[in-house]
Amino acid sequence: MISWLIRKYKVRKQQKHHDKVIKDYRTFAASLGDAISYAHMGSVSFDLFGKSWSLKDPETEHMLDKLEEQYAELGYRIVPVDDWVDYAGWGVNIDHLWLVKRDEGERPVFSKSEQKRELPEPSPLLDIVLETGKAHEQVMNDEGEMEIRQVED
Repeated sequence: MISWLIRKYKVRKQQKHHDKVIKDYRTFAASLGDAISYAHMGSVSFDLFGKSWSLKDPETEHMLDKLEEQYAELGYRIVPVDDWVDYAGWGVNIDHLWLVKRDEGERPVFSKSEQKRELPEPSPLLDIVLETGKAHEQVMNDEGEMEIRQVED
């Protein structure tokens, strides 16, 4: 009877750990993907786990690495960061990528081993709109050059 209780406790503890790892990884990666989708609007951060995370802070990448490693230890394939951007920033379905077990002998492919893409520079158009408080647009002039002008009412 006691061994049954001990087994039941261990299984329950393992399930709790499994669920926490999955929840933390999905929450963090989705928040990161959403923030990256807004990076063209300037310095972006998000609040999670009682802390503010900035896209430019290396600690954010370290946290993602840590959560990916925990998720991979459960036997799952890592979801690439670009897919998190598509999911959280643009609403693309990733069910076919989420909770997919790795094949026997398959090694996980972590985000840290992928080439990092540069975050987009903030739009100069956004800076002007924020500075003036008025709508502006970017258009091509007669010489084929891009210019920014205020939108008329």
